[in-house]
Amino acid sequence: SSTQTQSEQPSDSQRTVFNILWSSLATIFACVWIAIHPNVPGPKLMEQGWFFTSVLRRTELMIVTVFAPEAITIWAFRQFFSSRKMLTLSHGFLVSMGAFVYSDGCPITRQNLEDDLTLQFQLAEIPKKDIDDRNKGDGLSKGLAMLQATWFVMHCIARLVNNLPVTIIETVAIGYAVFTVINYAVWWHKPLGISVPFRATVASPDTADITPPQSPLGFIPRKLGTEYLLDWVDFHLSSTFFGGDVTDDFAPGVPRLWSGHENNTTLLYVVTIGALFGTIFGAIHCAAWSSHFPTSIEQNLWRASSLYIALIPAPVITLTFTAEKLADRFGLDVPGQDNFWFGHRYRLLWMLIYLVYIVESDFLLLKPFLAMRSLPLGAYEDISWTDFLPHV
Repeated sequence: SSTQTQSEQPSDSQRTVFNILWSSLATIFACVWIAIHPNVPGPKLMEQGWFFTSVLRRTELMIVTVFAPEAITIWAFRQFFSSRKMLTLSHGFLVSMGAFVYSDGCPITRQNLEDDLTLQFQLAEIPKKDIDDRNKGDGLSKGLAMLQATWFVMHCIARLVNNLPVTIIETVAIGYAVFTVINYAVWWHKPLGISVPFRATVASPDTADITPPQSPLGFIPRKLGTEYLLDWVDFHLSSTFFGGDVTDDFAPGVPRLWSGHENNTTLLYVVTIGALFGTIFGAIHCAAWSSHFPTSIEQNLWRASSLYIALIPAPVITLTFTAEKLADRFGLDVPGQDNFWFGHRYRLLWMLIYLVYIVESDFLLLKPFLAMRSLPLGAYEDISWTDFLPHV
């Protein structure tokens, strides 16, 4: 037989199932939890306490990262492009993450800064050392996190060089590790863990509340009308991939993936980059195309899911921008007109594609654990690093 169980493996110079799971899951956890740089919670969220703002909000970001890591990469690049033309990148990230607010707590956008010189002066008066004091992630901690992800990838490459198989769960971890290195590089100057924003001395032009009071179950739609449900789902999907905006009806404070405001050209570039990385994520899963699977059915399902994840981002992005351009040009999404159906039909199609994407992602997350029940013999062999060192 070409497979063995964990109990049959000797302990010297070999790995166990626990060793494989531990290293892979530790890497995945570091990628989807520790490496994420959340925005500053909005004023209404701060009123709900530490657990809601720090744990639940971060858990939401972790779920997004697990199922759609390219959405986090889009967010990171959007914030970088929004921040790079400001005083310093650190000051720019303050604005793009909602950490520079009016005296009443409303976030200040880049457009607000361009329209008000007073805000520019007050932003410039914030010393970089004050930003660093509130930053809970310095260059050393970020460098160590990147090193951990890079080390895991190099370890898997070394296994391939030694003609040793890489398990399915290790392949999945490689995908998240690649995204982590990219995101950390883009977010290098973004402060981590700022919970209290810097406040300007002037009030926002609109002194109304950013959001109405929210309960812990505020993410559930309050109305059940078809049009409202479509708008609610559309808002949350748009917020996930395009950042959303601060609105009274839907947003619980500052949107999770908010980055300020970019022009449409920059947004197109950034979302295209995100689609490219989504394809790369799927391609990494496709690298396990000929890997050992317990059954041929599982192997074929893995191949189909990997192909879907790799191929769907580019068409979806193209569909999104084409549909938006058509709607704007021909007035296909104007309330009260007969052709208002275009918006609903388009959103339903978008949601169907996204639903299939989630189902495929679920399988790609579940299958690595099922595959642990039947591993090839070589999967238990560990790397002998002395083979890579020069010797006589």
